[in-house]
Amino acid sequence: MKLKTVCKHEQLTALLWRELREKEFPGRRFYTAKYLMAYYRISQATLTRALRPLYDDGLIYAVSGKGTFVTGTAGSGVTASAAAAGNAPLYCIFSDTEMFSRETNPTDWF
Repeated sequence: MKLKTVCKHEQLTALLWRELREKEFPGRRFYTAKYLMAYYRISQATLTRALRPLYDDGLIYAVSGKGTFVTGTAGSGVTASAAAAGNAPLYCIFSDTEMFSRETNPTDWF
């Protein structure tokens, strides 16, 4: 598939965003950079610019030496920027010993 010449990275971001919302990715594994560059006939620089918003919004993440993966929030519409703005739930897990121990937590809960 060939993209139009104007703002290829923005077009690709929109296409990939739509795929992340509509398509299931087996094993949560996203496309490889090599595949995307060949399929869309784009340079690595264009691909990097297109993927940056997807990384920033927490839709995909990379594991060095393993590949790029889709997060669990891809289809839910909850993004990292929404979570940072306070528009999404944020969960933190602490054990009671971490939370209420005077040695590990300097906050005076007592």
